Amino acid sequence: MSDANTVVMSGRLTSDPVSKKVGEYDVCTFRMASNDGSKEKEKTVFIEVEAWAGNAKSVQSFKKKGDQVIVTGKLRQNQWEKDGQKQSKTFIEAKEVSFIGAPSGGEGGSEAPVPKTPATTSTKLSGVPPKKAAAPVVDDKPDDLPF
Repeated sequence: MSDANTVVMSGRLTSDPVSKKVGEYDVCTFRMASNDGSKEKEKTVFIEVEAWAGNAKSVQSFKKKGDQVIVTGKLRQNQWEKDGQKQSKTFIEAKEVSFIGAPSGGEGGSEAPVPKTPATTSTKLSGVPPKKAAAPVVDDKPDDLPF
């Protein structure tokens, strides 16, 4: 069995997203907090999320501290050395960021009126361009069934 690296996490932004350009690409980073949901003793996990391209622009435009999101992506780890000490950082590289609830407004904190439709309550955004659909397979010999 091959290894899988897929993370799905829901939680709230712990700070406003920060965007920058890396080469020709937009990248947006934000920290999120997620509770484990146990009733005995609630524990909170804090993790940084890195969103690229379309995800980066959308998160920067519509999300702010306290907003809830669902992030789907891959767990990544950066390693480097600083002053002779090895350092590392584990984060989620977002493939999709789903918005939960109504958008919180754009830059400057101003909120634009948003019509209440099902699309505004949960919006999936993907930084990956859509793939072309494969051509349908046509069976020229429907009588050649294996049973």
